[in-house]
Amino acid sequence: MSEFTRVSRIKPQISPNRRLSFYASIFGEIAPITERDASGKLVSYREVIAPGAFTDALSSTAEVIANIDHDPAQTFARRSSGELLLQEDPHGLFASCYLPPGEFGDSIIRRVESGELDGCSFRFGAVKDRTNGDLVERLSVTLADVCICRNAVAAYHETEVHLRQNLELKKLFSRMRMVKIKQRILDSNNKRGIVES
Repeated sequence: MSEFTRVSRIKPQISPNRRLSFYASIFGEIAPITERDASGKLVSYREVIAPGAFTDALSSTAEVIANIDHDPAQTFARRSSGELLLQEDPHGLFASCYLPPGEFGDSIIRRVESGELDGCSFRFGAVKDRTNGDLVERLSVTLADVCICRNAVAAYHETEVHLRQNLELKKLFSRMRMVKIKQRILDSNNKRGIVES
């Protein structure tokens, strides 16, 4: 399966609590795409990500990482560890995490504040498309990563990166932690043969 990356220009902001939140993809935003096909020929078309395109990817156990410039060596959050929150909402694919403490996280904050990291992106594989003329509608995709990137070239103009303190988001993370704790207790009890009434 071919993998694609899509990049957008953004104006990031830094929050005092180090939370990074951004839309890696915007639903319904038509973007002109020019890229090379499998034979190396340049092809141009229009592309749109359909609402629900990430549903299967988000319900799978496949790892998704957050990094800089699609570089796994610069990963700052992982979905498998619970650090990276990914969810679809009516606007698009929302990603959020706390930047890690220490020099690496501090450098991300400095680079965002200086404007060096001026975009966001996601890497995906096409699972199901619908084509109408030169418009390719991505109905279902796999998801490999979401990232903050340098020297972004606009593909989805509405995509934005921002750091936000959001009570609902905090509640969601608390609920996610509680679910994980409960699951660990159940798994532990099942291993020991304890049945809850």
